[in-house]
Amino acid sequence: MRKKLSCLVLGVIVLAAAVGGRPSSAQTPVSADEIRFVMPSGWVKKEAPAPGTLAYYVLMYQGKPYGEMYLSKEPLPSALSARQVLEEGLRKNSAGLQGYHPMGTFPVSAAGVSDAVAHDFTYFPAQSPVPFTGRVVVLVVGNASYTFFFNTTSSFFPSVKGSFGDVTASIQAVPKPPVQEVKKAEPRTVEEHGFTMTLAGGWSDSGDAMGAKYRYAGADGHYLASFFPFGKDEKAGVTALFALMEKRDALEAVLASKVRDDFPGYGDYTAVDTFRRKVAGSDAIIHDFRSRKENVQVMFRLCIVAVSAVPANETTLTAPSVYDFAFLTSHPDRFGELKPVFDAVLDSMKPSSPLPVPPQTLAVPEGTTPPSGAVGQGLPELGDEEVFSAPDGRFTVALPPGAVKDGAPRPEFSAPSGEVATYGIAGKEKTVVILHLFNTLPEGEAYRDNLAAARGGRAAGDVVMDAGRKKVPVRIYQTRDGQVLVAALFPADGLFIGVQLLKEAYSGSRGWIQDLVTGVRFREGD
Repeated sequence: MRKKLSCLVLGVIVLAAAVGGRPSSAQTPVSADEIRFVMPSGWVKKEAPAPGTLAYYVLMYQGKPYGEMYLSKEPLPSALSARQVLEEGLRKNSAGLQGYHPMGTFPVSAAGVSDAVAHDFTYFPAQSPVPFTGRVVVLVVGNASYTFFFNTTSSFFPSVKGSFGDVTASIQAVPKPPVQEVKKAEPRTVEEHGFTMTLAGGWSDSGDAMGAKYRYAGADGHYLASFFPFGKDEKAGVTALFALMEKRDALEAVLASKVRDDFPGYGDYTAVDTFRRKVAGSDAIIHDFRSRKENVQVMFRLCIVAVSAVPANETTLTAPSVYDFAFLTSHPDRFGELKPVFDAVLDSMKPSSPLPVPPQTLAVPEGTTPPSGAVGQGLPELGDEEVFSAPDGRFTVALPPGAVKDGAPRPEFSAPSGEVATYGIAGKEKTVVILHLFNTLPEGEAYRDNLAAARGGRAAGDVVMDAGRKKVPVRIYQTRDGQVLVAALFPADGLFIGVQLLKEAYSGSRGWIQDLVTGVRFREGD
């Protein structure tokens, strides 16, 4: 019953807004995976309002809507009865329904279906004085539950419940063909997110676009595990970059971030094991943990791979590309025998194409002629360390006294859109000025948001400053590690100015930060 009851408000809106749709004078047979049923006269098929909806119909009379029906399906990770599925859905969703009042639960008969139950209830949609009545019908067929949700106003319910019952009475389970012995598939190579990997014969495509991509069956043909090749995690790449800037382990920082921010959504999360290994020639961290999914104990193996195509140096840090892969089993007691199956997939992984190789600087042997154009050229003048000039000369940025270029590592995210320069400030501990040139405003906003997200930044205020004739939006973030990020965007000029400093230093630094932003000088006419 995932999200079924929580979609009621959406259903009310659709019910009130539905127009047109000529009702059919004949009954409409409907097939949905392992069941089929008949929609009586007056029911009009509509576009599904949400992903995962197998069917959606509106009951029309004289051009007006009087009821609606949603059908959805969920795989069952373990043997559950229809009543257990219903009770779990009510436990999760009934508290969110204003004025929820149960009317009764009763068994339902359907051809070929031995386990079906219905539940009627009333409730009030948000900010509405009109009571509604809903009927949820849950049936279990094979390894899945099917949920029919009927909805109407309480005043219409006596008139339309007969039509609801006609739909339910027509439900039939689709007979399955006789089970034939399936020849075990041969190992095959697949490509996922820039990696090739070999899947043993027990792995097959799941066909579930919203869930795991591959499923693993044991020798008896029963499914034991799922494989989720989630792919590249841009946010994790930013987290890894800032960990490197602070001389912390990047993979451990990414895992800690996931445990802190993502795993609270996993019921009863319990860490089991964490260790390091190589995957496709790159550093990886493996994290096994126990959790609860739909009231069923499950075990996860999460693999985080950090691919660094360019080695770090003292002045430049490049964010590694971080990829996530996960294995899941609803048979925790068999996790030990499944670990070699999971490891075999990871062992087989290779990059689909060679990783980019950083350009090499070739040494010129003593006594040889320098490259063409170098002979006779004088040494260049040194630029002013405290002035940044745009490559095309459109503007200059006067930096605060004591600014030292590359005095702090510069953050480079995947596919940066332009030049990045950083400056440390003599005498100002942990203060960094970041200048970034971007091509389009969305690129600049993305760069700003990545910087803030990597620190767990929370927007604390917005102001607009004047830099000559330019209006410059400035956003201030407070981060969870006790710092402040001041982020200024020059939308029409492709310039981002960021200042990162300790929170306790912010009040005394506002003056020079404002001067930094408002002091940008533009070429005449720009």
